[in-house]
Formats: sequence, C-alpha cells, structure tokens
Amino acid sequence: MKRILVSGGAGFIGSHLCTRLINDGHEVICLDNFFTGSKDNIAHLMNNHHFEIVRHDVTYCIMRGTALAEGIGEKLTRLPDMPFCHILIAKPPVNVSTKLVYENLDSTQIKSHPDIDGIIEAIKLKDVALVASRMGNVLESVTVPLYPVIDSIKRDMIEHGAINAMMSGSGPTVFGIFPDEQSMIACQQFLRQKGEARQVYTTETFTP
Repeated sequence: MKRILVSGGAGFIGSHLCTRLINDGHEVICLDNFFTGSKDNIAHLMNNHHFEIVRHDVTYCIMRGTALAEGIGEKLTRLPDMPFCHILIAKPPVNVSTKLVYENLDSTQIKSHPDIDGIIEAIKLKDVALVASRMGNVLESVTVPLYPVIDSIKRDMIEHGAINAMMSGSGPTVFGIFPDEQSMIACQQFLRQKGEARQVYTTETFTP
C-alpha cells in the first residue's frame, strides 16, 4: 500500500484517479481548491478510511522567493529575500499524520508562538542569526512527544553548530540553519552515522 497525493482530485479526471487508486488498495490524499472541482465527484469516497480530502491550493509552491503565508497557505505576501544561509534537512524513519496532529492540537494550551513580526524584521535586516532565534513551531507540542527522535535530531543539530533547529510543518522532518558549510556537512555525517535519520540532505537558500 502506498500513500498517494492527487492534486485536483475533485475534478473529473482527478476523482476517477482517486477511485482507481483506492480500489487498487492505496491510501489517497485528495488536494483540491474546489475552484473547478466538485465534492459531488468524490462523495462516494468520503467515508472511506483510506481517503483524505484537503481543501488547499499550491500557490506557495510555485510563487518562488520568500513570502509570508497566511490562512491555510493560500494568502501570500512577498517579502525581501531570505539572507543566504546553509540548511541541513533530516527526516527520521517515521510517518506522521498531519490530520492526527491537528486533531490533537489544543490551541488553548499554546503558551508561545513564533515571532512572525520579528522574523520579518530580521529578514529585512538580513540577519540570519536573528531569523533563526525567532523561529518556532507550535505543532512540536503534539508531534515531538509522539516521536522523541525529532527532538533528538534537533538537539544534535544545535550541538553540532546549528544556530537553531526546528521541526518542519507537522513533522517529522527537521531542519537546521548553519553559519557555515563545514559545520553543516560535519553534522550531516554525524546524523547519518548515528542512524536516527535515514535521509539527510544539505541545501542553501536560493534567490530567484
């Protein structure tokens, strides 16, 4: 069984593809903004526990550059370019259900939020360290207790030179911002040898 994302899954062709994949024994995530698609096309799948519908758009993925995302990611405000930095990305061998994370997030128990205004200010100042110091992810309060390996990878990154490290989205992937390429590569080698993350990649910020 595979977990397959179908974009435009509520359209004529997309809904038939979702049905075929479900019938073939796969789990399907249907992504659609319903501008042209219809819930009627996928009504027969709504009660199938192998089917999940996400009402969303992919504007953030195709806009490029640095932007402030609001709403469910469909409201984008362009920002100055993120200052150059080295980024290490590590994914532990676990799978996280985004639906489960959001269902277990208690907004009344969130004690601190990432400093969005402060991050934007730091981007304008082109201060990478300041950007990193103001990062935060409220979803860690749900995902990390379920998968402690995420916190372990974060600590390892910081101990090996990352300015800061944070879980990406609902997890389990972790990214760390490093001041130089040498410390990033050294941390990459350490994580691979330790074995808590099977996929460990290096990258850097890109200005289109």
